[in-house]
Amino acid sequence: MNSMLRSIYELCTTPSAFKAFFTWKKFSISAFKIVKRLTSAGVAPMSVIDVGANTGQFSMAASKEFRHADIYPIEPDPQTAT
Repeated sequence: MNSMLRSIYELCTTPSAFKAFFTWKKFSISAFKIVKRLTSAGVAPMSVIDVGANTGQFSMAASKEFRHADIYPIEPDPQTAT
């Protein structure tokens, strides 16, 4: 199964990812999975620094999961940042 099909499958079979896809302004299945794994491992950061933030997909996932953390998205390319 190629990566696009795998991502669609994971999105459709993971209720929380499916909901996030429709409710978050920015969504990435990869960022969603990383943040969920961190939460499952007991990680509860006070700050998250997203270097190379692109359009903010990881920052969005982190802000939804780590509600009490300060999120610092940094994107050096002004043409990429939104």
